[in-house]
Amino acid sequence: MTSRHYSIRFHAGGGAIKAAAPMATEIVSYGMAGFKQGRERVAYFAYWKTHTALYGTSREFIDTHAAELKPYVQSKGTLQFPVGKPLPYGLVTKIVKDRVAEIESAG
Repeated sequence: MTSRHYSIRFHAGGGAIKAAAPMATEIVSYGMAGFKQGRERVAYFAYWKTHTALYGTSREFIDTHAAELKPYVQSKGTLQFPVGKPLPYGLVTKIVKDRVAEIESAG
């Protein structure tokens, strides 16, 4: 994947997160792009050689949506989307909206 492809994926991924969390602000932390709402992190994302990673997914979300997430590599709070396939924007939106709801319900 060329740097141009990474750039396109980066802006598209960030756009999906911002659309799902319009009150969130962009940040850079741990060397990764991310979003915070108030003092709480919404999500981070990073691009690696073989995958795009979305960090900050709750265990509850992963458990609830296990069937939908099955095609993706998962680890504690992280989902990996293969570079050779389109980002699943609907899924990213669902994850981010769920995280925003968690933040808002915690008050």
